Formats: sequence, structure tokens, C-alpha cells
Amino acid sequence: MSLYRRKNSPYYWCRITLPGVGTVQESTRTADPWHTQEWADRRRAELWRQSQFGERPVYRWEEAVLKWLAETAHKRDHAGDRQRLAAMHEALEERALNDITHDRLSRCLAKLSRLKTPGARNRYRTTVRAILRKAEREWEWIDRAPVIRLEPEPKSAGR
Repeated sequence: MSLYRRKNSPYYWCRITLPGVGTVQESTRTADPWHTQEWADRRRAELWRQSQFGERPVYRWEEAVLKWLAETAHKRDHAGDRQRLAAMHEALEERALNDITHDRLSRCLAKLSRLKTPGARNRYRTTVRAILRKAEREWEWIDRAPVIRLEPEPKSAGR
């Protein structure tokens, strides 16, 4: 295992070689040498467990978002999805998909001051719910997608 810095990156990178896995090169997403070593040790152990015991890899929110955006580029509201996902990026960044729950999402949406109506918050919830369901049912990245309930919306005058 080697730790190094690339020319144009403030972060350390890690190269891990394991039998049955091959060589994996990834950014540690940290510039601190202490945290870099800890990250690399954990990642090596994770890769070893995957190769030895067949454990499922831990997929992160960013990976799911990138795959979702690539697969749904044809959607009419693709720009809206991008805007909603960008607004939630900081709160869900670095999270494993298994760690995203209804409560965590509700706390995340409560911090977004521009979401004053239940309808606005529900659009964010449905986007996250769709990604997590796809991660479960199509990509097989998680065993079970969490139940994400929508808020009741007041009936409009035209209904």
C-alpha cells in the first residue's frame, strides 16, 4: 500500500494491491497524513473482506447521485433533480447509502431555509426516494431502501 500526493490535488491518494482484487487507486479526500493512514487502513480491510467473504461494497451517496444523473439525463425535470441534489449535497456527502434514513433526510431538509412548503420538501424527498429505490431494486447496492414518507399537502383551491 502506498500513499502519495498528485501534482494538482491537495489530497493524499492511496494505491492498494490485494490478491483477488488487483490494484485500487483512490483519493482519500483528506490532506491530513494521520487521517490518510486511517482511511487507507479501513479501505484495505474493506476490500479484503469483499474478496474473502463476498461482502457487498459500501456505496456512497455521491456514487448514487452520479449514476442517477447519468441514467436520467433524458428526464424532463433533469435540471430540477440537479438543483435539488446540489442543495442536499453538503448534508448527505460522504454518507453510505445504508446510513440515509427518513429522519436524517428530514433533518437535512429542515436546514434548507428555502423549503417553506410541504410540496417543496416533498419534491426533495421523492428525488432521494427514487435514487434509494433504484439503488436497491436495479443496481443492487443496498439490501433495503428506507421508507421515506411524504408530508401531507394542503388541497389547492382548484381540487
